[in-house]
Amino acid sequence: MNTIFRKSVLGSAIALGLLASGQAAAEVAGNVAVTNNYIWRGVTQTADAAAVQGGLDYTNEAGFYLGVWASNIAPLTAKDSSTAPGSYEMDIYGGYSGSVGDVGYTVGAMYYYYPVNASSGSKVEADFTELQGSVSYGPITAFLGYTVGKEASSAKKNDKYYSLAGDFPLNDDTSVVALVGRYDYEDSASTDYTHYRIGVAKGAFSFAMEKNDIKNADDPRFVVSWKHDISF
Repeated sequence: MNTIFRKSVLGSAIALGLLASGQAAAEVAGNVAVTNNYIWRGVTQTADAAAVQGGLDYTNEAGFYLGVWASNIAPLTAKDSSTAPGSYEMDIYGGYSGSVGDVGYTVGAMYYYYPVNASSGSKVEADFTELQGSVSYGPITAFLGYTVGKEASSAKKNDKYYSLAGDFPLNDDTSVVALVGRYDYEDSASTDYTHYRIGVAKGAFSFAMEKNDIKNADDPRFVVSWKHDISF
């Protein structure tokens, strides 16, 4: 999915990638993916089950981008009453990418939308909005996400997420990718944590090991994914 594996910087990575490749014309592109475990910022979103994902992105010649991406966040088939199928996530994002010399940058926002609670069939109050920014130099990208709004009235804002990622090519279609991220929550009831990822991507396939320092977390986890990009 890009230099930072997925999601929190999906739009940023797409825009930076277009700039790096020298593309100037407006472009619409899509993607579909399957993975044995949807892990976001070091935490499984599918109870260690498989996910089917897909997105659509638009980038114009000025550097502005818009996109939407979706994934199931519960197992595709029910294992028990607590993991009934049906829940999904949709991310809507937009922003601007540019460069100064050899340094690329992106500023934007992402809205995380969770329409359905599978166990009850009702809307779950988990939506939130995050301002995002990244700076990229060579194979290294630094990212910052800052929460500016949460749907749940009792939830505090101002959560911060930082990451530093590297994408190191071995040849034309193979690279080693590493990431370290840190989540700092404004709500004292939440547990701050750090997570790590290291993996290899070859063509449409990737393999990675994920680990976090959350107490009693059942990790490390090993993730195998396949992704196909679609040009229109």
